[in-house]
Amino acid sequence: MNTLRFEIREHPDADHKDVYFDVHFMVDGSDLLDKIKAIEADCFKEDALDEDDMDEDVAPFAGLSPEQLYENLTKEAVNGVKKVFILICVHCRCIGCMEFNTTIIEQDDKVIWTNFYAGSGVAGDYSSLNGMEFDKEEYWREVERLKDYFGQDCRCTFTW
Repeated sequence: MNTLRFEIREHPDADHKDVYFDVHFMVDGSDLLDKIKAIEADCFKEDALDEDDMDEDVAPFAGLSPEQLYENLTKEAVNGVKKVFILICVHCRCIGCMEFNTTIIEQDDKVIWTNFYAGSGVAGDYSSLNGMEFDKEEYWREVERLKDYFGQDCRCTFTW
């Protein structure tokens, strides 16, 4: 089984002269966003795009606020399956823009994340991420831990 830990990170927000907080997914000790960036970088190389443009465009995703992530992860499943977005656009931080999604399957003793995909035309083959399996009890304990961070400003409240 994989391990999952949510890491709450603080980021400077120059536009508002303060900070905001978002959630990163540490899967087996590695940031899931770094894995997504590596997949996106490979796509850019295959498309022979200018490397100077890659930093801004590779995996243009940011984490959700603890509240939004909690809401997404705890929404009601249909037949033990739910499709949720777990990341949003890094540029505007708007819900509905450039979301990164997964399907979550709950079984008796485990929770599986699979079928990862990006919205808004981001072209990555994320199949190498599929099949992350977490111990169900540990998973839900970690999800509940998000409540400790409710109220932290995130700047992702605009909805399309």
